[in-house]
Amino acid sequence: MVQIKIRPAGAGDDLMIEKILGVYFLDRDDIPVLQFTVAETEAGNESRNENGNESRNENGNESKNGNESKNGNGNENGNESKNEYRNASGKIVGCACYDISAKEYDGRRFGEVHTIAVMPSYKNRGIGKRLLKEVLRNLSREKDARGLSDTVYVRTTAPGFFRHEGFSDCGPDLKKELWDECLNCREYSECVQKTLSGKLSELLKEDE
Repeated sequence: MVQIKIRPAGAGDDLMIEKILGVYFLDRDDIPVLQFTVAETEAGNESRNENGNESRNENGNESKNGNESKNGNGNENGNESKNEYRNASGKIVGCACYDISAKEYDGRRFGEVHTIAVMPSYKNRGIGKRLLKEVLRNLSREKDARGLSDTVYVRTTAPGFFRHEGFSDCGPDLKKELWDECLNCREYSECVQKTLSGKLSELLKEDE
Protein backbone atom coordinates (compact mmCIF):
# COMPACT_ATOMS: atom_id res chain seq x y z
CA MET A 1 0.00 0.00 0.00
CA VAL A 2 1.22 3.49 -0.84
CA GLN A 3 2.26 5.39 2.27
CA ILE A 4 1.00 8.97 2.53
CA LYS A 5 2.62 11.64 4.66
CA ILE A 6 1.04 14.93 5.65
CA ARG A 7 3.43 17.86 5.77
CA PRO A 8 3.53 21.66 5.56
CA ALA A 9 3.68 23.01 2.02
CA GLY A 10 6.76 24.88 0.87
CA ALA A 11 7.61 27.20 -1.99
CA GLY A 12 8.53 24.22 -4.15
CA ASP A 13 4.97 22.88 -3.88
CA ASP A 14 3.30 26.02 -5.23
CA LEU A 15 2.96 24.83 -8.82
CA MET A 16 1.58 21.44 -7.82
CA ILE A 17 -0.95 23.03 -5.50
CA GLU A 18 -2.10 25.30 -8.33
CA LYS A 19 -2.48 22.28 -10.62
CA ILE A 20 -4.53 20.30 -8.13
CA LEU A 21 -6.81 23.27 -7.45
CA GLY A 22 -7.04 23.89 -11.19
CA VAL A 23 -8.37 20.39 -11.83
CA TYR A 24 -11.39 21.31 -9.75
CA PHE A 25 -11.61 24.98 -10.78
CA LEU A 26 -11.06 26.03 -7.17
CA ASP A 27 -10.14 29.61 -6.33
CA ARG A 28 -7.06 30.05 -4.19
CA ASP A 29 -7.97 33.60 -3.15
CA ASP A 30 -4.29 34.58 -2.94
CA ILE A 31 -3.72 32.39 0.09
CA PRO A 32 0.05 32.00 0.57
CA VAL A 33 1.63 28.59 0.20
CA LEU A 34 2.70 28.62 3.86
CA GLN A 35 -0.97 28.32 4.84
CA PHE A 36 -1.24 25.07 2.86
CA THR A 37 -0.71 21.50 3.97
CA VAL A 38 -0.07 18.75 1.43
CA ALA A 39 -0.51 15.00 1.28
CA GLU A 40 2.41 13.33 -0.44
CA THR A 41 3.33 9.78 -1.33
CA GLU A 42 6.57 8.48 0.11
CA ALA A 43 9.28 8.55 -2.56
CA GLY A 44 9.58 5.27 -4.44
CA ASN A 45 6.44 3.94 -2.82
CA GLU A 46 3.88 4.34 -5.56
CA SER A 47 2.90 2.24 -8.54
CA ARG A 48 3.80 3.42 -12.01
CA ASN A 49 0.33 3.49 -13.52
CA GLU A 50 -1.72 5.55 -11.14
CA ASN A 51 -3.96 7.50 -13.48
CA GLY A 52 -7.43 8.33 -12.26
CA ASN A 53 -10.42 10.40 -13.23
CA GLU A 54 -10.87 13.41 -11.05
CA SER A 55 -14.19 14.10 -9.48
CA ARG A 56 -13.45 16.65 -6.77
CA ASN A 57 -12.61 16.40 -3.11
CA GLU A 58 -12.29 13.79 -0.42
CA ASN A 59 -15.64 12.48 0.83
CA GLY A 60 -17.70 14.59 -1.46
CA ASN A 61 -15.79 17.65 -2.31
CA GLU A 62 -14.40 19.90 0.33
CA SER A 63 -13.23 23.41 -0.12
CA LYS A 64 -13.93 27.00 -0.46
CA ASN A 65 -14.78 29.42 -3.23
CA GLY A 66 -16.98 30.16 -6.09
CA ASN A 67 -20.46 29.22 -7.14
CA GLU A 68 -19.08 26.29 -8.93
CA SER A 69 -18.76 26.17 -5.47
CA LYS A 70 -15.64 26.37 -3.61
CA ASN A 71 -16.47 23.29 -1.68
CA GLY A 72 -18.50 22.10 -4.57
CA ASN A 73 -20.30 19.06 -5.66
CA GLY A 74 -18.95 19.28 -9.16
CA ASN A 75 -18.09 16.20 -11.09
CA GLU A 76 -15.37 17.87 -13.05
CA ASN A 77 -13.22 15.24 -14.68
CA GLY A 78 -9.62 15.24 -15.69
CA ASN A 79 -6.72 12.83 -15.84
CA GLU A 80 -4.31 12.67 -12.97
CA SER A 81 -0.96 12.46 -14.68
CA LYS A 82 1.70 10.64 -12.69
CA ASN A 83 4.45 13.16 -13.30
CA GLU A 84 2.32 16.29 -13.14
CA TYR A 85 2.12 16.41 -9.35
CA ARG A 86 5.56 15.08 -8.41
CA ASN A 87 8.40 16.78 -6.63
CA ALA A 88 11.75 15.48 -5.49
CA SER A 89 10.26 13.64 -2.53
CA GLY A 90 7.13 12.05 -3.95
CA LYS A 91 3.80 12.79 -5.52
CA ILE A 92 1.41 15.42 -4.18
CA VAL A 93 -2.02 13.81 -4.04
CA GLY A 94 -3.93 16.34 -1.96
CA CYS A 95 -3.79 19.75 -0.37
CA ALA A 96 -5.65 21.84 2.17
CA CYS A 97 -5.41 25.36 3.50
CA TYR A 98 -6.87 27.79 5.96
CA ASP A 99 -7.66 31.48 5.91
CA ILE A 100 -7.94 34.16 8.58
CA SER A 101 -10.84 36.60 8.46
CA ALA A 102 -10.20 40.26 7.83
CA LYS A 103 -13.24 41.24 9.89
CA GLU A 104 -14.33 40.41 13.42
CA TYR A 105 -17.31 38.37 14.52
CA ASP A 106 -18.37 38.47 18.17
CA GLY A 107 -15.39 40.70 18.86
CA ARG A 108 -12.66 38.52 17.35
CA ARG A 109 -11.25 37.54 14.00
CA PHE A 110 -11.73 33.89 13.14
CA GLY A 111 -10.20 31.08 11.13
CA GLU A 112 -11.74 29.31 8.18
CA VAL A 113 -11.09 25.91 6.67
CA HIS A 114 -10.74 27.17 3.12
CA THR A 115 -9.96 24.19 0.91
CA ILE A 116 -9.52 20.44 1.04
CA ALA A 117 -8.81 18.67 -2.25
CA VAL A 118 -7.75 15.03 -2.68
CA MET A 119 -7.09 13.34 -5.99
CA PRO A 120 -9.90 10.80 -6.57
CA SER A 121 -7.60 7.82 -7.07
CA TYR A 122 -6.54 8.43 -3.45
CA LYS A 123 -10.03 8.85 -2.00
CA ASN A 124 -11.42 6.71 0.82
CA ARG A 125 -8.04 6.41 2.52
CA GLY A 126 -8.68 8.97 5.22
CA ILE A 127 -6.45 11.58 3.56
CA GLY A 128 -9.08 14.30 3.68
CA LYS A 129 -9.57 13.72 7.40
CA ARG A 130 -5.82 13.90 8.02
CA LEU A 131 -5.52 17.11 6.01
CA LEU A 132 -8.42 18.65 7.91
CA LYS A 133 -6.87 17.73 11.25
CA GLU A 134 -3.58 19.37 10.31
CA VAL A 135 -5.35 22.52 9.12
CA LEU A 136 -7.15 22.67 12.47
CA ARG A 137 -3.83 22.33 14.30
CA ASN A 138 -2.45 25.21 12.24
CA LEU A 139 -5.50 27.31 13.08
CA SER A 140 -5.06 26.49 16.75
CA ARG A 141 -1.51 27.84 16.60
CA GLU A 142 -2.76 30.95 14.80
CA LYS A 143 -5.42 31.38 17.48
CA ASP A 144 -2.80 31.37 20.22
CA ALA A 145 -0.49 33.71 18.32
CA ARG A 146 -3.11 36.22 17.15
CA GLY A 147 -5.85 35.94 19.74
CA LEU A 148 -8.37 34.55 17.28
CA SER A 149 -11.74 33.10 18.16
CA ASP A 150 -11.83 29.47 19.27
CA THR A 151 -14.61 28.97 16.70
CA VAL A 152 -13.66 28.08 13.13
CA TYR A 153 -15.97 28.08 10.12
CA VAL A 154 -16.28 26.38 6.77
CA ARG A 155 -18.41 26.96 3.68
CA THR A 156 -19.10 23.69 1.93
CA THR A 157 -21.45 21.72 -0.30
CA ALA A 158 -20.37 18.54 1.49
CA PRO A 159 -21.61 19.21 5.02
CA GLY A 160 -21.74 15.52 5.87
CA PHE A 161 -17.95 15.25 5.87
CA PHE A 162 -17.61 18.09 8.37
CA ARG A 163 -20.49 16.92 10.55
CA HIS A 164 -18.75 13.58 10.80
CA GLU A 165 -15.62 15.38 12.00
CA GLY A 166 -17.46 17.30 14.72
CA PHE A 167 -18.70 20.47 13.01
CA SER A 168 -22.25 21.76 13.49
CA ASP A 169 -24.61 23.55 11.12
CA CYS A 170 -24.99 27.32 11.36
CA GLY A 171 -27.95 29.51 10.45
CA PRO A 172 -28.60 30.03 6.74
CA ASP A 173 -27.70 33.72 6.72
CA LEU A 174 -24.59 33.62 8.90
CA LYS A 175 -22.47 33.70 5.74
CA LYS A 176 -23.50 37.30 5.17
CA GLU A 177 -22.27 38.26 8.63
CA LEU A 178 -18.97 36.41 8.31
CA TRP A 179 -17.88 37.12 4.73
CA ASP A 180 -18.34 40.34 2.80
CA GLU A 181 -18.17 38.52 -0.52
CA CYS A 182 -21.32 36.63 0.51
CA LEU A 183 -23.03 39.81 1.66
CA ASN A 184 -22.41 41.44 -1.72
CA CYS A 185 -22.89 38.36 -3.92
CA ARG A 186 -25.60 38.81 -6.56
CA GLU A 187 -26.05 35.03 -6.77
CA TYR A 188 -26.41 34.53 -3.03
CA SER A 189 -30.01 33.30 -3.29
CA GLU A 190 -28.83 30.43 -5.50
CA CYS A 191 -25.82 29.47 -3.37
CA VAL A 192 -25.92 25.86 -2.19
CA GLN A 193 -23.05 26.10 0.25
CA LYS A 194 -23.73 25.33 3.88
CA THR A 195 -21.96 27.07 6.73
CA LEU A 196 -20.71 24.93 9.60
CA SER A 197 -18.64 25.72 12.65
CA GLY A 198 -16.71 24.01 15.39
CA LYS A 199 -14.62 24.92 18.39
CA LEU A 200 -10.92 24.16 18.06
CA SER A 201 -10.75 23.16 21.71
CA GLU A 202 -13.28 20.42 21.02
CA LEU A 203 -12.28 19.43 17.50
CA LEU A 204 -8.70 18.85 18.66
CA LYS A 205 -9.54 17.32 22.02
CA GLU A 206 -7.99 14.00 21.00
CA ASP A 207 -4.66 15.78 20.53
CA GLU A 208 -4.50 16.71 24.20
